[in-house]
Amino acid sequence: MVPDCKMIATSYESEEKLSEFHKEKFEENVGILKKHNASVFHEVDAEDIETTLGKAMEKKPEQTNLEWSGTFDIVWLQLPHTGGTCKTNSKLIKRYLASVGRVLKPNGMAFLTLYGMQVAHWKVPLHAEAARMNPVVRIPFGTSVFPAVWHRYNPKVGFSDTYFDILRQPCDTYVFVQNEFTGVHNFSCINPSVARKLAGMNVKTIADLSVLNNRLSTIDPGLEALIIQAKGWFEKWGSEIPTQINALQAIV
Repeated sequence: MVPDCKMIATSYESEEKLSEFHKEKFEENVGILKKHNASVFHEVDAEDIETTLGKAMEKKPEQTNLEWSGTFDIVWLQLPHTGGTCKTNSKLIKRYLASVGRVLKPNGMAFLTLYGMQVAHWKVPLHAEAARMNPVVRIPFGTSVFPAVWHRYNPKVGFSDTYFDILRQPCDTYVFVQNEFTGVHNFSCINPSVARKLAGMNVKTIADLSVLNNRLSTIDPGLEALIIQAKGWFEKWGSEIPTQINALQAIV
């Protein structure tokens, strides 16, 4: 792993269930992650990472000394599946894209790896638009970009280069970023009660919040602090996102 880079690996299932199901392979994989200074937490739901990761961290206080701000540069949901129908998987993607902003930095990126017709069947473009998450790059999930993944798993789980499963369907990672219409509910410093208060003031997006001082004659100190943070959010988002997109496009 890159020096000074911090990684948190998570699972939806409990540690006990994974250990029982995967046995020595589970311990081996966790060992590899920890060898690279990654922290590992379980029972984390992609539909609400902020809440469930917080609870998982409380269960393992020995791993929580991360000097972590509470937000990520990248959140990556890789080959998700509920085990159910298109409807349940579509719901998972919808909630992931709608809530992931709360754990992303202004210039943070949400990665989503899918294969075959999942993008269409799970209505990913529709959910991304509703969540105000812009798709900016599509990266083939193959040896040229993700060599470590292929070295470890090919061909044990049905991989071949840029394809997944025995059906040999194309496999890609889609990268999303927040946009200028990102809602205040996805601003990590705003809790639900404050979001409702702002909605009563017709403040629906971080952009609305950043210019709120222009239409109010008096502002209480708490609100003034949020406005300053919103302005900072936009400054970081606008200055760094284009550079990051160009860097990703260069490797595709």
